[in-house]
Amino acid sequence: MKASRPGQPPVKKNSIEENGSLLKVYPEQGLCLETWNNAGNQFFQLNSSADQNPRCCLHIFYLLTTGNIRIVNKKIVPGIKAGCNENNTIFTTNKDSLVFEIYPATPFRALLLRLESGWLQKELNKTGDSSSNFMDQLLRRQSVSGNCSPNEFLLANKLFEHISGNKTDRMFLLSRTLLLVSDFFERSFNHKSAGVPVAYYQKMLVAENIIASSIKIKLPPLEEIAGRTAMSESGLKRYFQKVFGKNIYEYYIDAKMDTAKRMLVEKNLSVAEVSEFLGYEKPKHFINNFKKHFSFSPGDIRKTSYNTI
Repeated sequence: MKASRPGQPPVKKNSIEENGSLLKVYPEQGLCLETWNNAGNQFFQLNSSADQNPRCCLHIFYLLTTGNIRIVNKKIVPGIKAGCNENNTIFTTNKDSLVFEIYPATPFRALLLRLESGWLQKELNKTGDSSSNFMDQLLRRQSVSGNCSPNEFLLANKLFEHISGNKTDRMFLLSRTLLLVSDFFERSFNHKSAGVPVAYYQKMLVAENIIASSIKIKLPPLEEIAGRTAMSESGLKRYFQKVFGKNIYEYYIDAKMDTAKRMLVEKNLSVAEVSEFLGYEKPKHFINNFKKHFSFSPGDIRKTSYNTI
């Protein structure tokens, strides 16, 4: 792979369907970002084949659209139905193959991160984590699917839109990719899940998804969440705290406030607009909660350098 010119990583475009495209961009050596975008009217398959790259690559797929999509891989769960509120992230390596079956009239948008192990280890070293234990854990991990957090979904969409618009700002791509990868690993590997049975861990992911889908509305009662996860209320509270390190309400508020902060910064919306979007009856309630959470008001965010994205 040739080194990229600073600020201008090369973009390659390959047609995958009459009404779609595949774009690849290389912000730096060892890192490749791909966008898959299709709006065709015929059934087709995308095959993410195992490649011959001697370097081990980690693949993280973000499926950004709902629809009639099947992902076939015997190492995962055959026939996963993809969607923004279901299984919308997949972690695997370049030694495995995935087949995406996209059915007619199904808009399909996806972001794929290809991370060479050397590139990822270099980034880990920058953070002071030079241990090989984490990399060994990644390389041994089997292909898995799950639900991305609201932060991940926002970052993945930002990267998708940037690349799809043929924009090639290297610093933008690198900064957002590093944030996205960090969020992914935090969610997937750093939960306090030791001692949590697999069945209960999966139920906690369901509970997490319920919370994520409630960002714009009032959090459902604990009794309802417990019923939807087929757990007792006490079991739900105990395992959620163990897996995520905080109780359900704290997790909900963190997600809600983080979404608010990102909307204020990225979309340049007014405080009243964000308040309405997040389901607050009055802006002053939103302002009070925001200030209590971050120790500064929503209005202050425009005057400071809190834009971490």
